[in-house]
Amino acid sequence: GFHERLFAAGLYRVWVSGDLYLQEPIQWPYSLNTFYVEGNIFSQTLALSSDRDHVTVQGHIHATQLATYYASDDGDTRQPQGHHLRTPLLFLWFVDFAPPLILSPETVVFAVGDFEELTQQSLETDQPMLIWHECAYALRDELYEQIEEPWYNNILWKTEEMGQLLSDGESIWREGFTPEAIQPWRAGQRHLQGRQTKEALQQFNLALQLAPGFAPAAQGAGEMLFRSGAYQQALPYLQQAHALFPKYQTAMADPSVYYLTHSLDFLGLHDEAIAIAQAELARTSNQSASVDAHQYLAGYWLSHDQLEKAEASVTALSRELDSGISMWLTGLWHHKLAQREADPTSASEHRKQAENSFQWAISKGAVLAKFPYDSHDSLRAIWPKARELDLSN
Repeated sequence: GFHERLFAAGLYRVWVSGDLYLQEPIQWPYSLNTFYVEGNIFSQTLALSSDRDHVTVQGHIHATQLATYYASDDGDTRQPQGHHLRTPLLFLWFVDFAPPLILSPETVVFAVGDFEELTQQSLETDQPMLIWHECAYALRDELYEQIEEPWYNNILWKTEEMGQLLSDGESIWREGFTPEAIQPWRAGQRHLQGRQTKEALQQFNLALQLAPGFAPAAQGAGEMLFRSGAYQQALPYLQQAHALFPKYQTAMADPSVYYLTHSLDFLGLHDEAIAIAQAELARTSNQSASVDAHQYLAGYWLSHDQLEKAEASVTALSRELDSGISMWLTGLWHHKLAQREADPTSASEHRKQAENSFQWAISKGAVLAKFPYDSHDSLRAIWPKARELDLSN
């Protein structure tokens, strides 16, 4: 590359009087050269590093297609250099996007780093921002690699392929998506957190008007209506979100599945709800991505006292020790088995398992744990209230 030729020529430090125009990108994370630029830098794509200050520029850095800014490892989030960066797309990997890095307002930021910090930043910033695997809803399938686990934090963006598509005048976005929808979608999320249901629905609908192919916006509208008990109104949004979910990402959970199956169930469309849950189990490649489907199936079969049909889902949920709902359902299954069991020893063992699961659910703050199994009347009657109170699941 260009920096290798400079190094071979003995040019370790390059001082540019005026602007620097790069006809080919410099991979600064791997460069041994240091650039001092009195003017601006212009390039189609640019790779920056947080670990070495390879470039000092008095003006702005312009990457007309995209820029990447990566740390050397996935430890603590690194602080960026003090650049004025002008680019339509910025990909950050364990690098903060806050000052001293200054971005243009229209820059779309893709970021992987500390999940909780990024979640908060994405709701507070005016910058259009997609964190972690949210970009799977925005980028074309061939531009984002398949994740192995929900918390898989490797660099999965295919930026070279994006640059080639952009050079050819093609779009990098999924059909029906535009980045202009990100900000109203985030506004809808903020309103949903604040239980401002009317405002949330307005923002989600605005996002869908801009990007009818953006699954999270449809999901947000459907979730808000579900929480309000408007299952019939929620249904078309949730069906839209489910249809748009990037199903090639088999390690990602489809967040519409919980709300869609329960909306169908409350509307009496049980067979359709069961079919969707079973299809989700067939699609997903790991346990954590299939929890919502298992919770619906376990809840449905337990509420109909079909314990044998509930067993497979209950067995899967019994391994979800961090999920209060899963533990509560596991306990309910054992409680019902104890009531059915004729053998005193087996019945006693099931009651013990039920009590252990019940206590574990309480320790995880599950609202369902307020309902002892002996006083349980109708699982389906209390289920939507449990989700409305935003349990950990």
